[in-house]
Amino acid sequence: ASAADHDRSIGKRGKTGKPAKVATRWAEKLIAAIDAARRIPLERLLFGLGILQIGEETAKALARSFGDLDTIRHADAILLLAVPDVGPKVARSVAAFFAEQHNQDVIDALLANGVQVEANGLPATDLRERLGLAFLLRAAKALGAPLDGLGDTSIERIGERFQRLDDLRAEHDGGLAPLGLSTASARALIDLIGAGPWSERLHATEQRIAHLLARSPTVDRHTRPAPLAGCTVVLTGTLEHLTRDQAGARLEALG
Repeated sequence: ASAADHDRSIGKRGKTGKPAKVATRWAEKLIAAIDAARRIPLERLLFGLGILQIGEETAKALARSFGDLDTIRHADAILLLAVPDVGPKVARSVAAFFAEQHNQDVIDALLANGVQVEANGLPATDLRERLGLAFLLRAAKALGAPLDGLGDTSIERIGERFQRLDDLRAEHDGGLAPLGLSTASARALIDLIGAGPWSERLHATEQRIAHLLARSPTVDRHTRPAPLAGCTVVLTGTLEHLTRDQAGARLEALG
């Protein structure tokens, strides 16, 4: 065979033989790597955004508590205080970051270009116990709302008696005296939630909490886990007082 024939045979192998297969595998790995890079866990995204005061553990806590990016990027600092170990300084920092339109635009651009944020979409189950009217008032006070005359005990009593801000606002200030509030403190509280910037923030957060809890899984406190749930039981030998079917039925009832 001539040198030209030899060169042509190499060319054919390059197109249809082993070298082509190697190139295909390389391309597949490259595409897979690119696709994987477009998928990012919520906690990694939050940490990677470079928000002041947000380390890896706080990013994980935010992701676990709220379960999705949309809630976090639109949350008031009041709501962010529901996250364990998040105090006023961190809550303000997160809220301030997402209040910047440029930062929101960057996130929108990432999502528009195919970045997929991986999250379970479910808020933490214990949020249902933490997020109530008492939480709203306590968080607002921690963030500087003028509620100095409102003590923790009074806040808890208010939370036990009233479900919503509007229920509390409808109460005459004198009716709050049994809850430990002076007339002046009661009037200041009702005025605060009735109008103005704090009223808007509190009512907006209350609505967001309602949407959040609607997605939150409920836990029946009266339902105890089956003692043998997740276990595999093998019956061998002879049972003195039960048939195998009877024993099997009892074991199934135990999980």
